[in-house]
Amino acid sequence: MANAKTNFPHIYSLIVQKVQEAEVPVWKAAIEKFKAQSTEFKYSGVKLTVIMANIKTNFRLFKDEIDTRDKSPMQNVPSYTCADAYPLDQIQYVTYYLCFSHGIMGSPTKLPDPLVSAADLSKRARNNFRRHKLNGVDVLV
Repeated sequence: MANAKTNFPHIYSLIVQKVQEAEVPVWKAAIEKFKAQSTEFKYSGVKLTVIMANIKTNFRLFKDEIDTRDKSPMQNVPSYTCADAYPLDQIQYVTYYLCFSHGIMGSPTKLPDPLVSAADLSKRARNNFRRHKLNGVDVLV
């Protein structure tokens, strides 16, 4: 299956551009500030890895070749399919298994539980950031 960068270059570049311009610099600045304040943190070798997941899209994934003689489930893309720009097998496997970590369900969820929590926390943090920025408060405390 072709990746998102090839199939949806315009959407892909807009999303990546927004994250690179708006969010990554804030995280890098926070990491540098922590490094300046803590010797232990400075030498910890912290690296920033950004994983973007998007469920609010009307794009659908289809197999490159569909055998019409197969049953419907075999014609669909498997539930653990990851459309990525780079081969990320290890991250794909971790997120797939985390879909089973929801406390009250034995079946997989739409998104891994930690990503749902991260999305909620990110939304809250973004709202706080905007509010403090409007009030002229230094947000990198």
